[in-house]
Amino acid sequence: MQILAVISISLILAVFLGRFMHKIRIPEVVGFILVGLFLGISGLSILSIEILNYLSPLITVALSFIGFSIGSELRFDIFRTLGKSITSILISEATFAFFAIFFISYLLTSKIYIALILAAIGSATAPATTVNVIWEYKAKGVMTTIVLAIVALDDMYAMTAYSISESVSKLLIGSESISIGKVVLTPVFDIVTAAAIGFIVFLPMSYVSKFITEKNEVLTATVGFVMLCSGIAQIVGVSPIMASMFLGILFINTRKEEVSVLLSNIRNFTPPIYVLFFILIGAKLNLKIIAHWYALVIGYVAMRSLGKVFGSWLGATVSNAENKVKKYLGMCLFAQEGVSIGLAMAVYQNFAKYGAIGKELGNIVVNVITATTIIILLIGPPCERYALIKAGEAGASE
Repeated sequence: MQILAVISISLILAVFLGRFMHKIRIPEVVGFILVGLFLGISGLSILSIEILNYLSPLITVALSFIGFSIGSELRFDIFRTLGKSITSILISEATFAFFAIFFISYLLTSKIYIALILAAIGSATAPATTVNVIWEYKAKGVMTTIVLAIVALDDMYAMTAYSISESVSKLLIGSESISIGKVVLTPVFDIVTAAAIGFIVFLPMSYVSKFITEKNEVLTATVGFVMLCSGIAQIVGVSPIMASMFLGILFINTRKEEVSVLLSNIRNFTPPIYVLFFILIGAKLNLKIIAHWYALVIGYVAMRSLGKVFGSWLGATVSNAENKVKKYLGMCLFAQEGVSIGLAMAVYQNFAKYGAIGKELGNIVVNVITATTIIILLIGPPCERYALIKAGEAGASE
């Protein structure tokens, strides 16, 4: 009863604070996180550590649908139509962001495993926020097309980088000896295993989808298969996000006739899960840790932004892209939320078994990523709006 009451109060407060944030032109996700902060360990402690641990399966469910949503954006025809500019910019901006964050994180913490994890997570760009700004300002043009392609692929880059960084970090923290074979083969094995799980679950999912057409049936079956994929991934010991992402990739590229109905149903089902997910993130925020690592938070935001902007400019220059792409595209890639926070929570869960060092890593990553996400949510959308206007693409689709 206590947990049900807390969840109910949290969701109701989140609705009102999210609406208020939207009215003052701040992303509503900030309101969700603030509700969690108010009720969590740095606030009233209504969402206590015990309750947060009890609700941890909901975090895994949210992570699974985040992964599936990412995969549903990655159509094979996007890969076929990627030009030189898109490929060059994608690799350059994500790589420069990675190394910029790694540099400042290692400088401030002197710990390679913290720097690696933060760098991998920071290379991601949030598709939802980026696309919402494009829709809001009805943007269309060369730069907008490149941005949409990059944000769809950026998260795959980040998740691959995270898989490698997680493997290296576990070797650094644990008692195992480090070898090139483990560093290379462990993440490759994890990615291949996650892909295999996605494929195995996709087979019955694809078969069942041929025979169900009712909206409720489609929604129920999809939720079941996504959670099945996540559950198998947890049993095997690989990332639920990665496995669910591969499931989404396979489904959208082979069952195109059902995709629009499927994604519409998913969008109708997932909002309460996502809201609760961000509330739980806010509840885990420890203001003492953030205050202690304030330099890391500021340095992360500054270096990540610099890496995105410079990397985009370099990639656009190398590929001879249009001047407006060189000047403004990087400002469209600041957004950070869903996948970054999802990976941060994966760190919190996956490293807990490594004792005090693992728990410290999890706490630092969750708090730094959440704090920087709030800052970036405040500065990212206005920067993207400015870039779209200066590039002459805002309002072009009206």
